[in-house]
Amino acid sequence: MNSPMGLLGIIIVFIGFLILCDFATRKVLPKYYRGQFIVTLALMYISLVFLIITYSFRKSGQVTAAMLPRLWIYGLLGCCIYTLVSIFRGKETKDPEGGSFKMPLIYIGICIAYVALMPFLGFFIDSLVFLVVGIVVLKYYRWKVIVCISIGWIAFNYFLFYKLFYVSFPQGIILHL
Repeated sequence: MNSPMGLLGIIIVFIGFLILCDFATRKVLPKYYRGQFIVTLALMYISLVFLIITYSFRKSGQVTAAMLPRLWIYGLLGCCIYTLVSIFRGKETKDPEGGSFKMPLIYIGICIAYVALMPFLGFFIDSLVFLVVGIVVLKYYRWKVIVCISIGWIAFNYFLFYKLFYVSFPQGIILHL
């Protein structure tokens, strides 16, 4: 999996999987749920790929480097399964008509910037900036809520994972100056 051909294989299987699932559910799933269905399946596929990758992480002690990613992956998979059940029961909100790729592309760019800046800013500063920018890009402007959520999330990660579980996070160049 950690070779150019392995990545190409993952991408080809990913595209084939989504196309196959789309064709398989055309008669069962109403048109206005298909976008959510495909996005949810894509998240599940990517989560499973990342879960498989965590099994190659080195093990040292009781708390391994794979613990935190697996925790997030299991949570994401649970949310995806809940969403799929809601879609098939018809309880989910219908897809909007005539959507645009502009907002998802902007958010993907923000996520790429988040990953690219991690070695420089470190986990805590980078995550704080990512959360604030991400919430504002999604057009939520109540600054007290944005600040409380962002700082609360960073504090939660710091105390639970850094202090309690001794999970080391990238410190970044800024904290080492």
